[in-house]
Amino acid sequence: MNKVILIGRLTRDPEVRYTTGAEPMAVAKFAIAVNRIKNDEADFINCVAFNKTAELLEKYVKKGSRLGIEGRWQTGSYENKDGQRVYTNECAIDRIEFLEAKKADDGFEPIQDNGFEPVQNELPF
Repeated sequence: MNKVILIGRLTRDPEVRYTTGAEPMAVAKFAIAVNRIKNDEADFINCVAFNKTAELLEKYVKKGSRLGIEGRWQTGSYENKDGQRVYTNECAIDRIEFLEAKKADDGFEPIQDNGFEPVQNELPF
């Protein structure tokens, strides 16, 4: 079984690109900072989302937004322009939960009910 559940804050705005081809697909890449339980350190986890989830992220979140994420861990590799093999690790998102509501002044405030009910391809409201 390969299942990842994370709660953290975006370290940068999601970068959304669209694939080329007959049916373009949205792909969002970003990282979240996840606090460790026993000390004041954080892990920075690279994430990738596809299709409507990617479009929702582009539209509704930005650096500093708090998210709940459910997905799977995936590894990959590619050859860079210098011919060297580069290995990648990231969380491929299956579901997201917005854990803060957007304020009118573009800040964020916590949502009162922080129960982790994942959203899949639609808004929770």
